[in-house]
Amino acid sequence: MQYEALAVFLSGLLMVLIGGYCLWTAGLQTWHVLHAQSEALSLVVSLTAGLSGGLLLLVAFINWRQGQHAHDSVLLAAAQDHFSDAVTSLVTMVATTLTILTHWYLLDTLTAFGLGGYIIWNGCQILSQSAAKLSNGFDPKIRQQIVVCLDLVVGVDRVIYVNGRYVGDNLVLDVAVEVAPTLTISQADQLRQQLQQLLTEKWSLLYCCIELRAA
Repeated sequence: MQYEALAVFLSGLLMVLIGGYCLWTAGLQTWHVLHAQSEALSLVVSLTAGLSGGLLLLVAFINWRQGQHAHDSVLLAAAQDHFSDAVTSLVTMVATTLTILTHWYLLDTLTAFGLGGYIIWNGCQILSQSAAKLSNGFDPKIRQQIVVCLDLVVGVDRVIYVNGRYVGDNLVLDVAVEVAPTLTISQADQLRQQLQQLLTEKWSLLYCCIELRAA
């Protein structure tokens, strides 16, 4: 399962490198425009970019739907990657068309700078998320969400701790909650099952250990 997180990490790294290359080529093109005061552009480029952007948006949406349904970080990363490419293509279409109409050639190169930065930003987001999973890190926001969720359950006096780690896209949780000392064994078993079912419905769990401690 760690191979999935590694694949996502490499995808994010590739996006950062592509964004850096875009910034480099944008810089070279800007230098050329400043000296030549012109740039070879065609409406065919705009039409191709628009068609490509539309198709990439469709692919991104399909991957996102499938990734949400299957809790698959690889599909979600692919959706983010395709969405980034779609935005790049559509912005390229608009920038190229405006450049041809206005003859302001710096518009195209300045847009390339913005797109390069956008691609790098998206890549960094993917890198950050996948690096946390590769290092078995546990998102503090998810921990807080679990604490709030458990606190609302009748029979739980307070949440003592919530520890977790990632195994691929799944969570391994170790939870301890404080309950009333008058709770019977049967009631404790029912409460434990209720808590486990609640956590399983809201998060993708590989394993969950729930400890009940008398107050």
